[in-house]
Amino acid sequence: MTEFKVLTPYLKLADEFKERDPILSYWITMHAIQRGIKTPASKTKEGKTYLLQKMEELEARKKAIISKFEETDAISDDIVAEAYCEAAAIKVFSWADGQDRSCNFGKPVIRAFYTASSLFEVLGQFGDLPMKAEELKKYSKVKAVYLSRCLKTGETPVPGNPEEDTVPLPVAPQTISSAVPAPAQPVIESAEGRVMSTSGVPIQSDLMIRLDEHVSYARSAIQYEDVKTAVTFLQRALSILTTGQDITN
Repeated sequence: MTEFKVLTPYLKLADEFKERDPILSYWITMHAIQRGIKTPASKTKEGKTYLLQKMEELEARKKAIISKFEETDAISDDIVAEAYCEAAAIKVFSWADGQDRSCNFGKPVIRAFYTASSLFEVLGQFGDLPMKAEELKKYSKVKAVYLSRCLKTGETPVPGNPEEDTVPLPVAPQTISSAVPAPAQPVIESAEGRVMSTSGVPIQSDLMIRLDEHVSYARSAIQYEDVKTAVTFLQRALSILTTGQDITN
């Protein structure tokens, strides 16, 4: 219905995730329906019929997800669901941000920033957005608009924040919320408790942070079937693990 065209971007996004992440797709659709209920069109007979149909379709999808997956807390528990959606939003943002800071400014990156902005907005159905999520939502949209403008005008984009001198640090794809803590990562330690590379060189704490970022970016790139970027970040991670040095620079 044209009266609900404001919902179109969210419904299209939900369709994109329907096969690869049905749980995320479910919550995107739920957000679209909630937005639709708040529109004047929802008061009309046609509008009520349209939204009721969407709700019935969503309920059917919910039952299908519960019957297919063993772990369904991300559907039935709002706290877990919020953390799940946060993780997805940050994963997309991390991939886009990593590409941007590597001076890759193509259409897939622009689309990823738009997607990240929309996913952070989807979190609003669970309550007020955490400050960090609000910042990343706004940053993603500003960055997407900026890169789109550069693509149209032929201007060379500047990596990072196009509006400020300081830029936010890349965010690893884990939840902002502390409701679901990230699992501890296994490491190799020496007798003194220091993390060691396979060559016996101690890995400094700042390199451990970079190691986690490289692995996170590689995982996100794999999700987007970007093999070249995945290999690049995995090579950087392997360099740290084997030599204790980062080959980024």
